[in-house]
Amino acid sequence: MISFQQKLTQDLVIAAYGFEELRNNCKKYLSQFDMNYDKFTVVSHDSFIGYITEYFLREYISNNYTSIGVTVESWESKFDIAQIRYILKYNSKNESDILYVREYFYDKYDLELRKGSATLLVDIKTALTKLEPRSSWNFMYPVIQAHKPGKDHMVLSYYVVDDIKNIESLKNLVIVGYTSEQVIRTCRIIKAGTRTRFGTVSQIDNYETELSIHYKEIDGLINLLK
Repeated sequence: MISFQQKLTQDLVIAAYGFEELRNNCKKYLSQFDMNYDKFTVVSHDSFIGYITEYFLREYISNNYTSIGVTVESWESKFDIAQIRYILKYNSKNESDILYVREYFYDKYDLELRKGSATLLVDIKTALTKLEPRSSWNFMYPVIQAHKPGKDHMVLSYYVVDDIKNIESLKNLVIVGYTSEQVIRTCRIIKAGTRTRFGTVSQIDNYETELSIHYKEIDGLINLLK
């Protein structure tokens, strides 16, 4: 595991809230056209902590591996965000505009890693907690997501806060590691409505992944770019 013990800057907080607002506005916009079909239940803080995690992971990869030819780009960088904001502001009914927002909103991956002709498409999952992550923990990965094309690997992280009710009270960000969709699909399925071993009830069908078994150190991703 890698821990980023960094405080949030005001600029980063503002950017994260802006991203959260944009995602919420996209969702409302697409609802008008019966295109609001979430793959799974999304809680209110997901966009905020997801943005922060992606930022720190992108910075980590850039700072450590640019020198050997590795580049990293986000899904968001593929789109003209100013154009999306314009479409939302004026509530465009143009079909191409609607499809453009839909493509952006239902992202196929979070980060694209490149080295030469090799490419890895990475999905990032971030969980909010007040506890320090332990290797004995498990993580529930939505079954429906594990069978969606468009990504090669999943990175798991924990957003650790001092106060669970204060999303800005980040204490440290822990990157557990990465795993593949193929590995996830071999894990035990916890069906919706059944209890996990920690007593919580699974809201949807989830694969039960084990931190100590199914995840490898994040730097190993770079070795796959060959």
